[in-house]
Amino acid sequence: MSAADLANRSCRKKEMPTNQHIQSMTTAIRPSASPPPPHRPLYALSAFGIKTCPARFDKLDIAVKTMLCRGYLTHITPGGKSGALCIRSQSQRHRNSVKMRPPETGRQGIKGEKKVMNKGEQTTSHATMADVARVAGVSLKSVSRVINKEPHVSPHLREKVEAAIRNLHYVPDTAARSLAGARSFTIGLLFDNPSPNYTMKVLSGAYRACIERQYHLRVDNLSASGDEETVESQIEAILRNSRCDGFILTPPLTDNRQVLDMLEARRVPYVRMAPMLERDRSKGVYTDDRGGAARVAELFYELGHRHIAILNGPDSHGAAHDRREGFLGRLKELAPDLVVAEALGGFEFEQGREGARQLLSATQRPTAIFATNDDSAAGAMGVCNQMGLRVPEDISVCGFDDSWVAKIVWPYLTTIHQPIEDMGYAAAELLLDRSGAADKQIERHLPYSLVMRDSVAKAP
Repeated sequence: MSAADLANRSCRKKEMPTNQHIQSMTTAIRPSASPPPPHRPLYALSAFGIKTCPARFDKLDIAVKTMLCRGYLTHITPGGKSGALCIRSQSQRHRNSVKMRPPETGRQGIKGEKKVMNKGEQTTSHATMADVARVAGVSLKSVSRVINKEPHVSPHLREKVEAAIRNLHYVPDTAARSLAGARSFTIGLLFDNPSPNYTMKVLSGAYRACIERQYHLRVDNLSASGDEETVESQIEAILRNSRCDGFILTPPLTDNRQVLDMLEARRVPYVRMAPMLERDRSKGVYTDDRGGAARVAELFYELGHRHIAILNGPDSHGAAHDRREGFLGRLKELAPDLVVAEALGGFEFEQGREGARQLLSATQRPTAIFATNDDSAAGAMGVCNQMGLRVPEDISVCGFDDSWVAKIVWPYLTTIHQPIEDMGYAAAELLLDRSGAADKQIERHLPYSLVMRDSVAKAP
């Protein structure tokens, strides 16, 4: 049946199109084998399940009229100087506009998606890696090496390629890159940390590194507190569904041997943040937790405090162990006979409240409390306020991490700044490193600093 007959029959019946009708219209506007005359432009129709196909304008016009006769479309309006036509649907569920645009003149393919450029030309329309190579005057392989941050690329070559990428506004096609190689261009971040601030800062740093290298970042909560079978099933599900090129492990997962063994058995690369055990087992990113805690001990001692307490973190957390050892070890050096009270703060606000209440209810109440993270420090300050104790006049409180919590409590919290976001960035950088150093044991150390605010003062 011809397109004209189809249109006439549709106008008589006034019926909504079925799949068979749509297929008939698609066939009606399909071009003949012979090429169109040069004065007759090609158009593409893409709407409501009809596949995009080039057609002569006169035949496309018949198909559009057919759809109008059926009441499927309401009107057609010109699209401006470009020659596009805008078709709007009458149906509530087809509110989007459909555009038919004649292709630009010049050297291009049948679909009219993008004109072919010569060297030195610039465009912002769907630039490809071939366009980048042509503009930069280099090979496709050279462009690929620059995009993938591979080693042994001369500064001059990198500068030329990056300049072409900027000029063309080129964005790498992750799906195409994945098909071209064995990588998915996605890395994973695994966490089981009770502090949301810590996880969000790690995520922010890792995401920044991924964006710079055109990678995606996937985040999964892996609860390692269950039995081995549960942990194994969680890891299996993540590995099966994620197709990640590697993982960043945050504490306490960094020291979970079951997690490490399973990743290594499947030859999945990983980088650990602040591991305490088997530090030579993998690449790792560190800050000096012991040194930071020792600095707090020195601060308390210098301000005359001799009744001192500590709110410890979880036993499974390597950083909590290092902070406790650093704090107690330095106080032991400064005052061998000093007795330090201890309670569990758990790296959480509520556990910090419970631990602080236990410490402040003792016969010998401390004048200074070191909370091994800011969340538990905020909980301790809340209990001090409930018990009528002024901070820092009656009791000093110091935290660790320098999270957002430190600047929303009052008085502002004195704390140790841990560069968590930078650590996340460094971990992703090590994981994505393609310098050939994958088998080398690499450590990245980032500095801490004491941030003096308002919650610590001289002993009363």
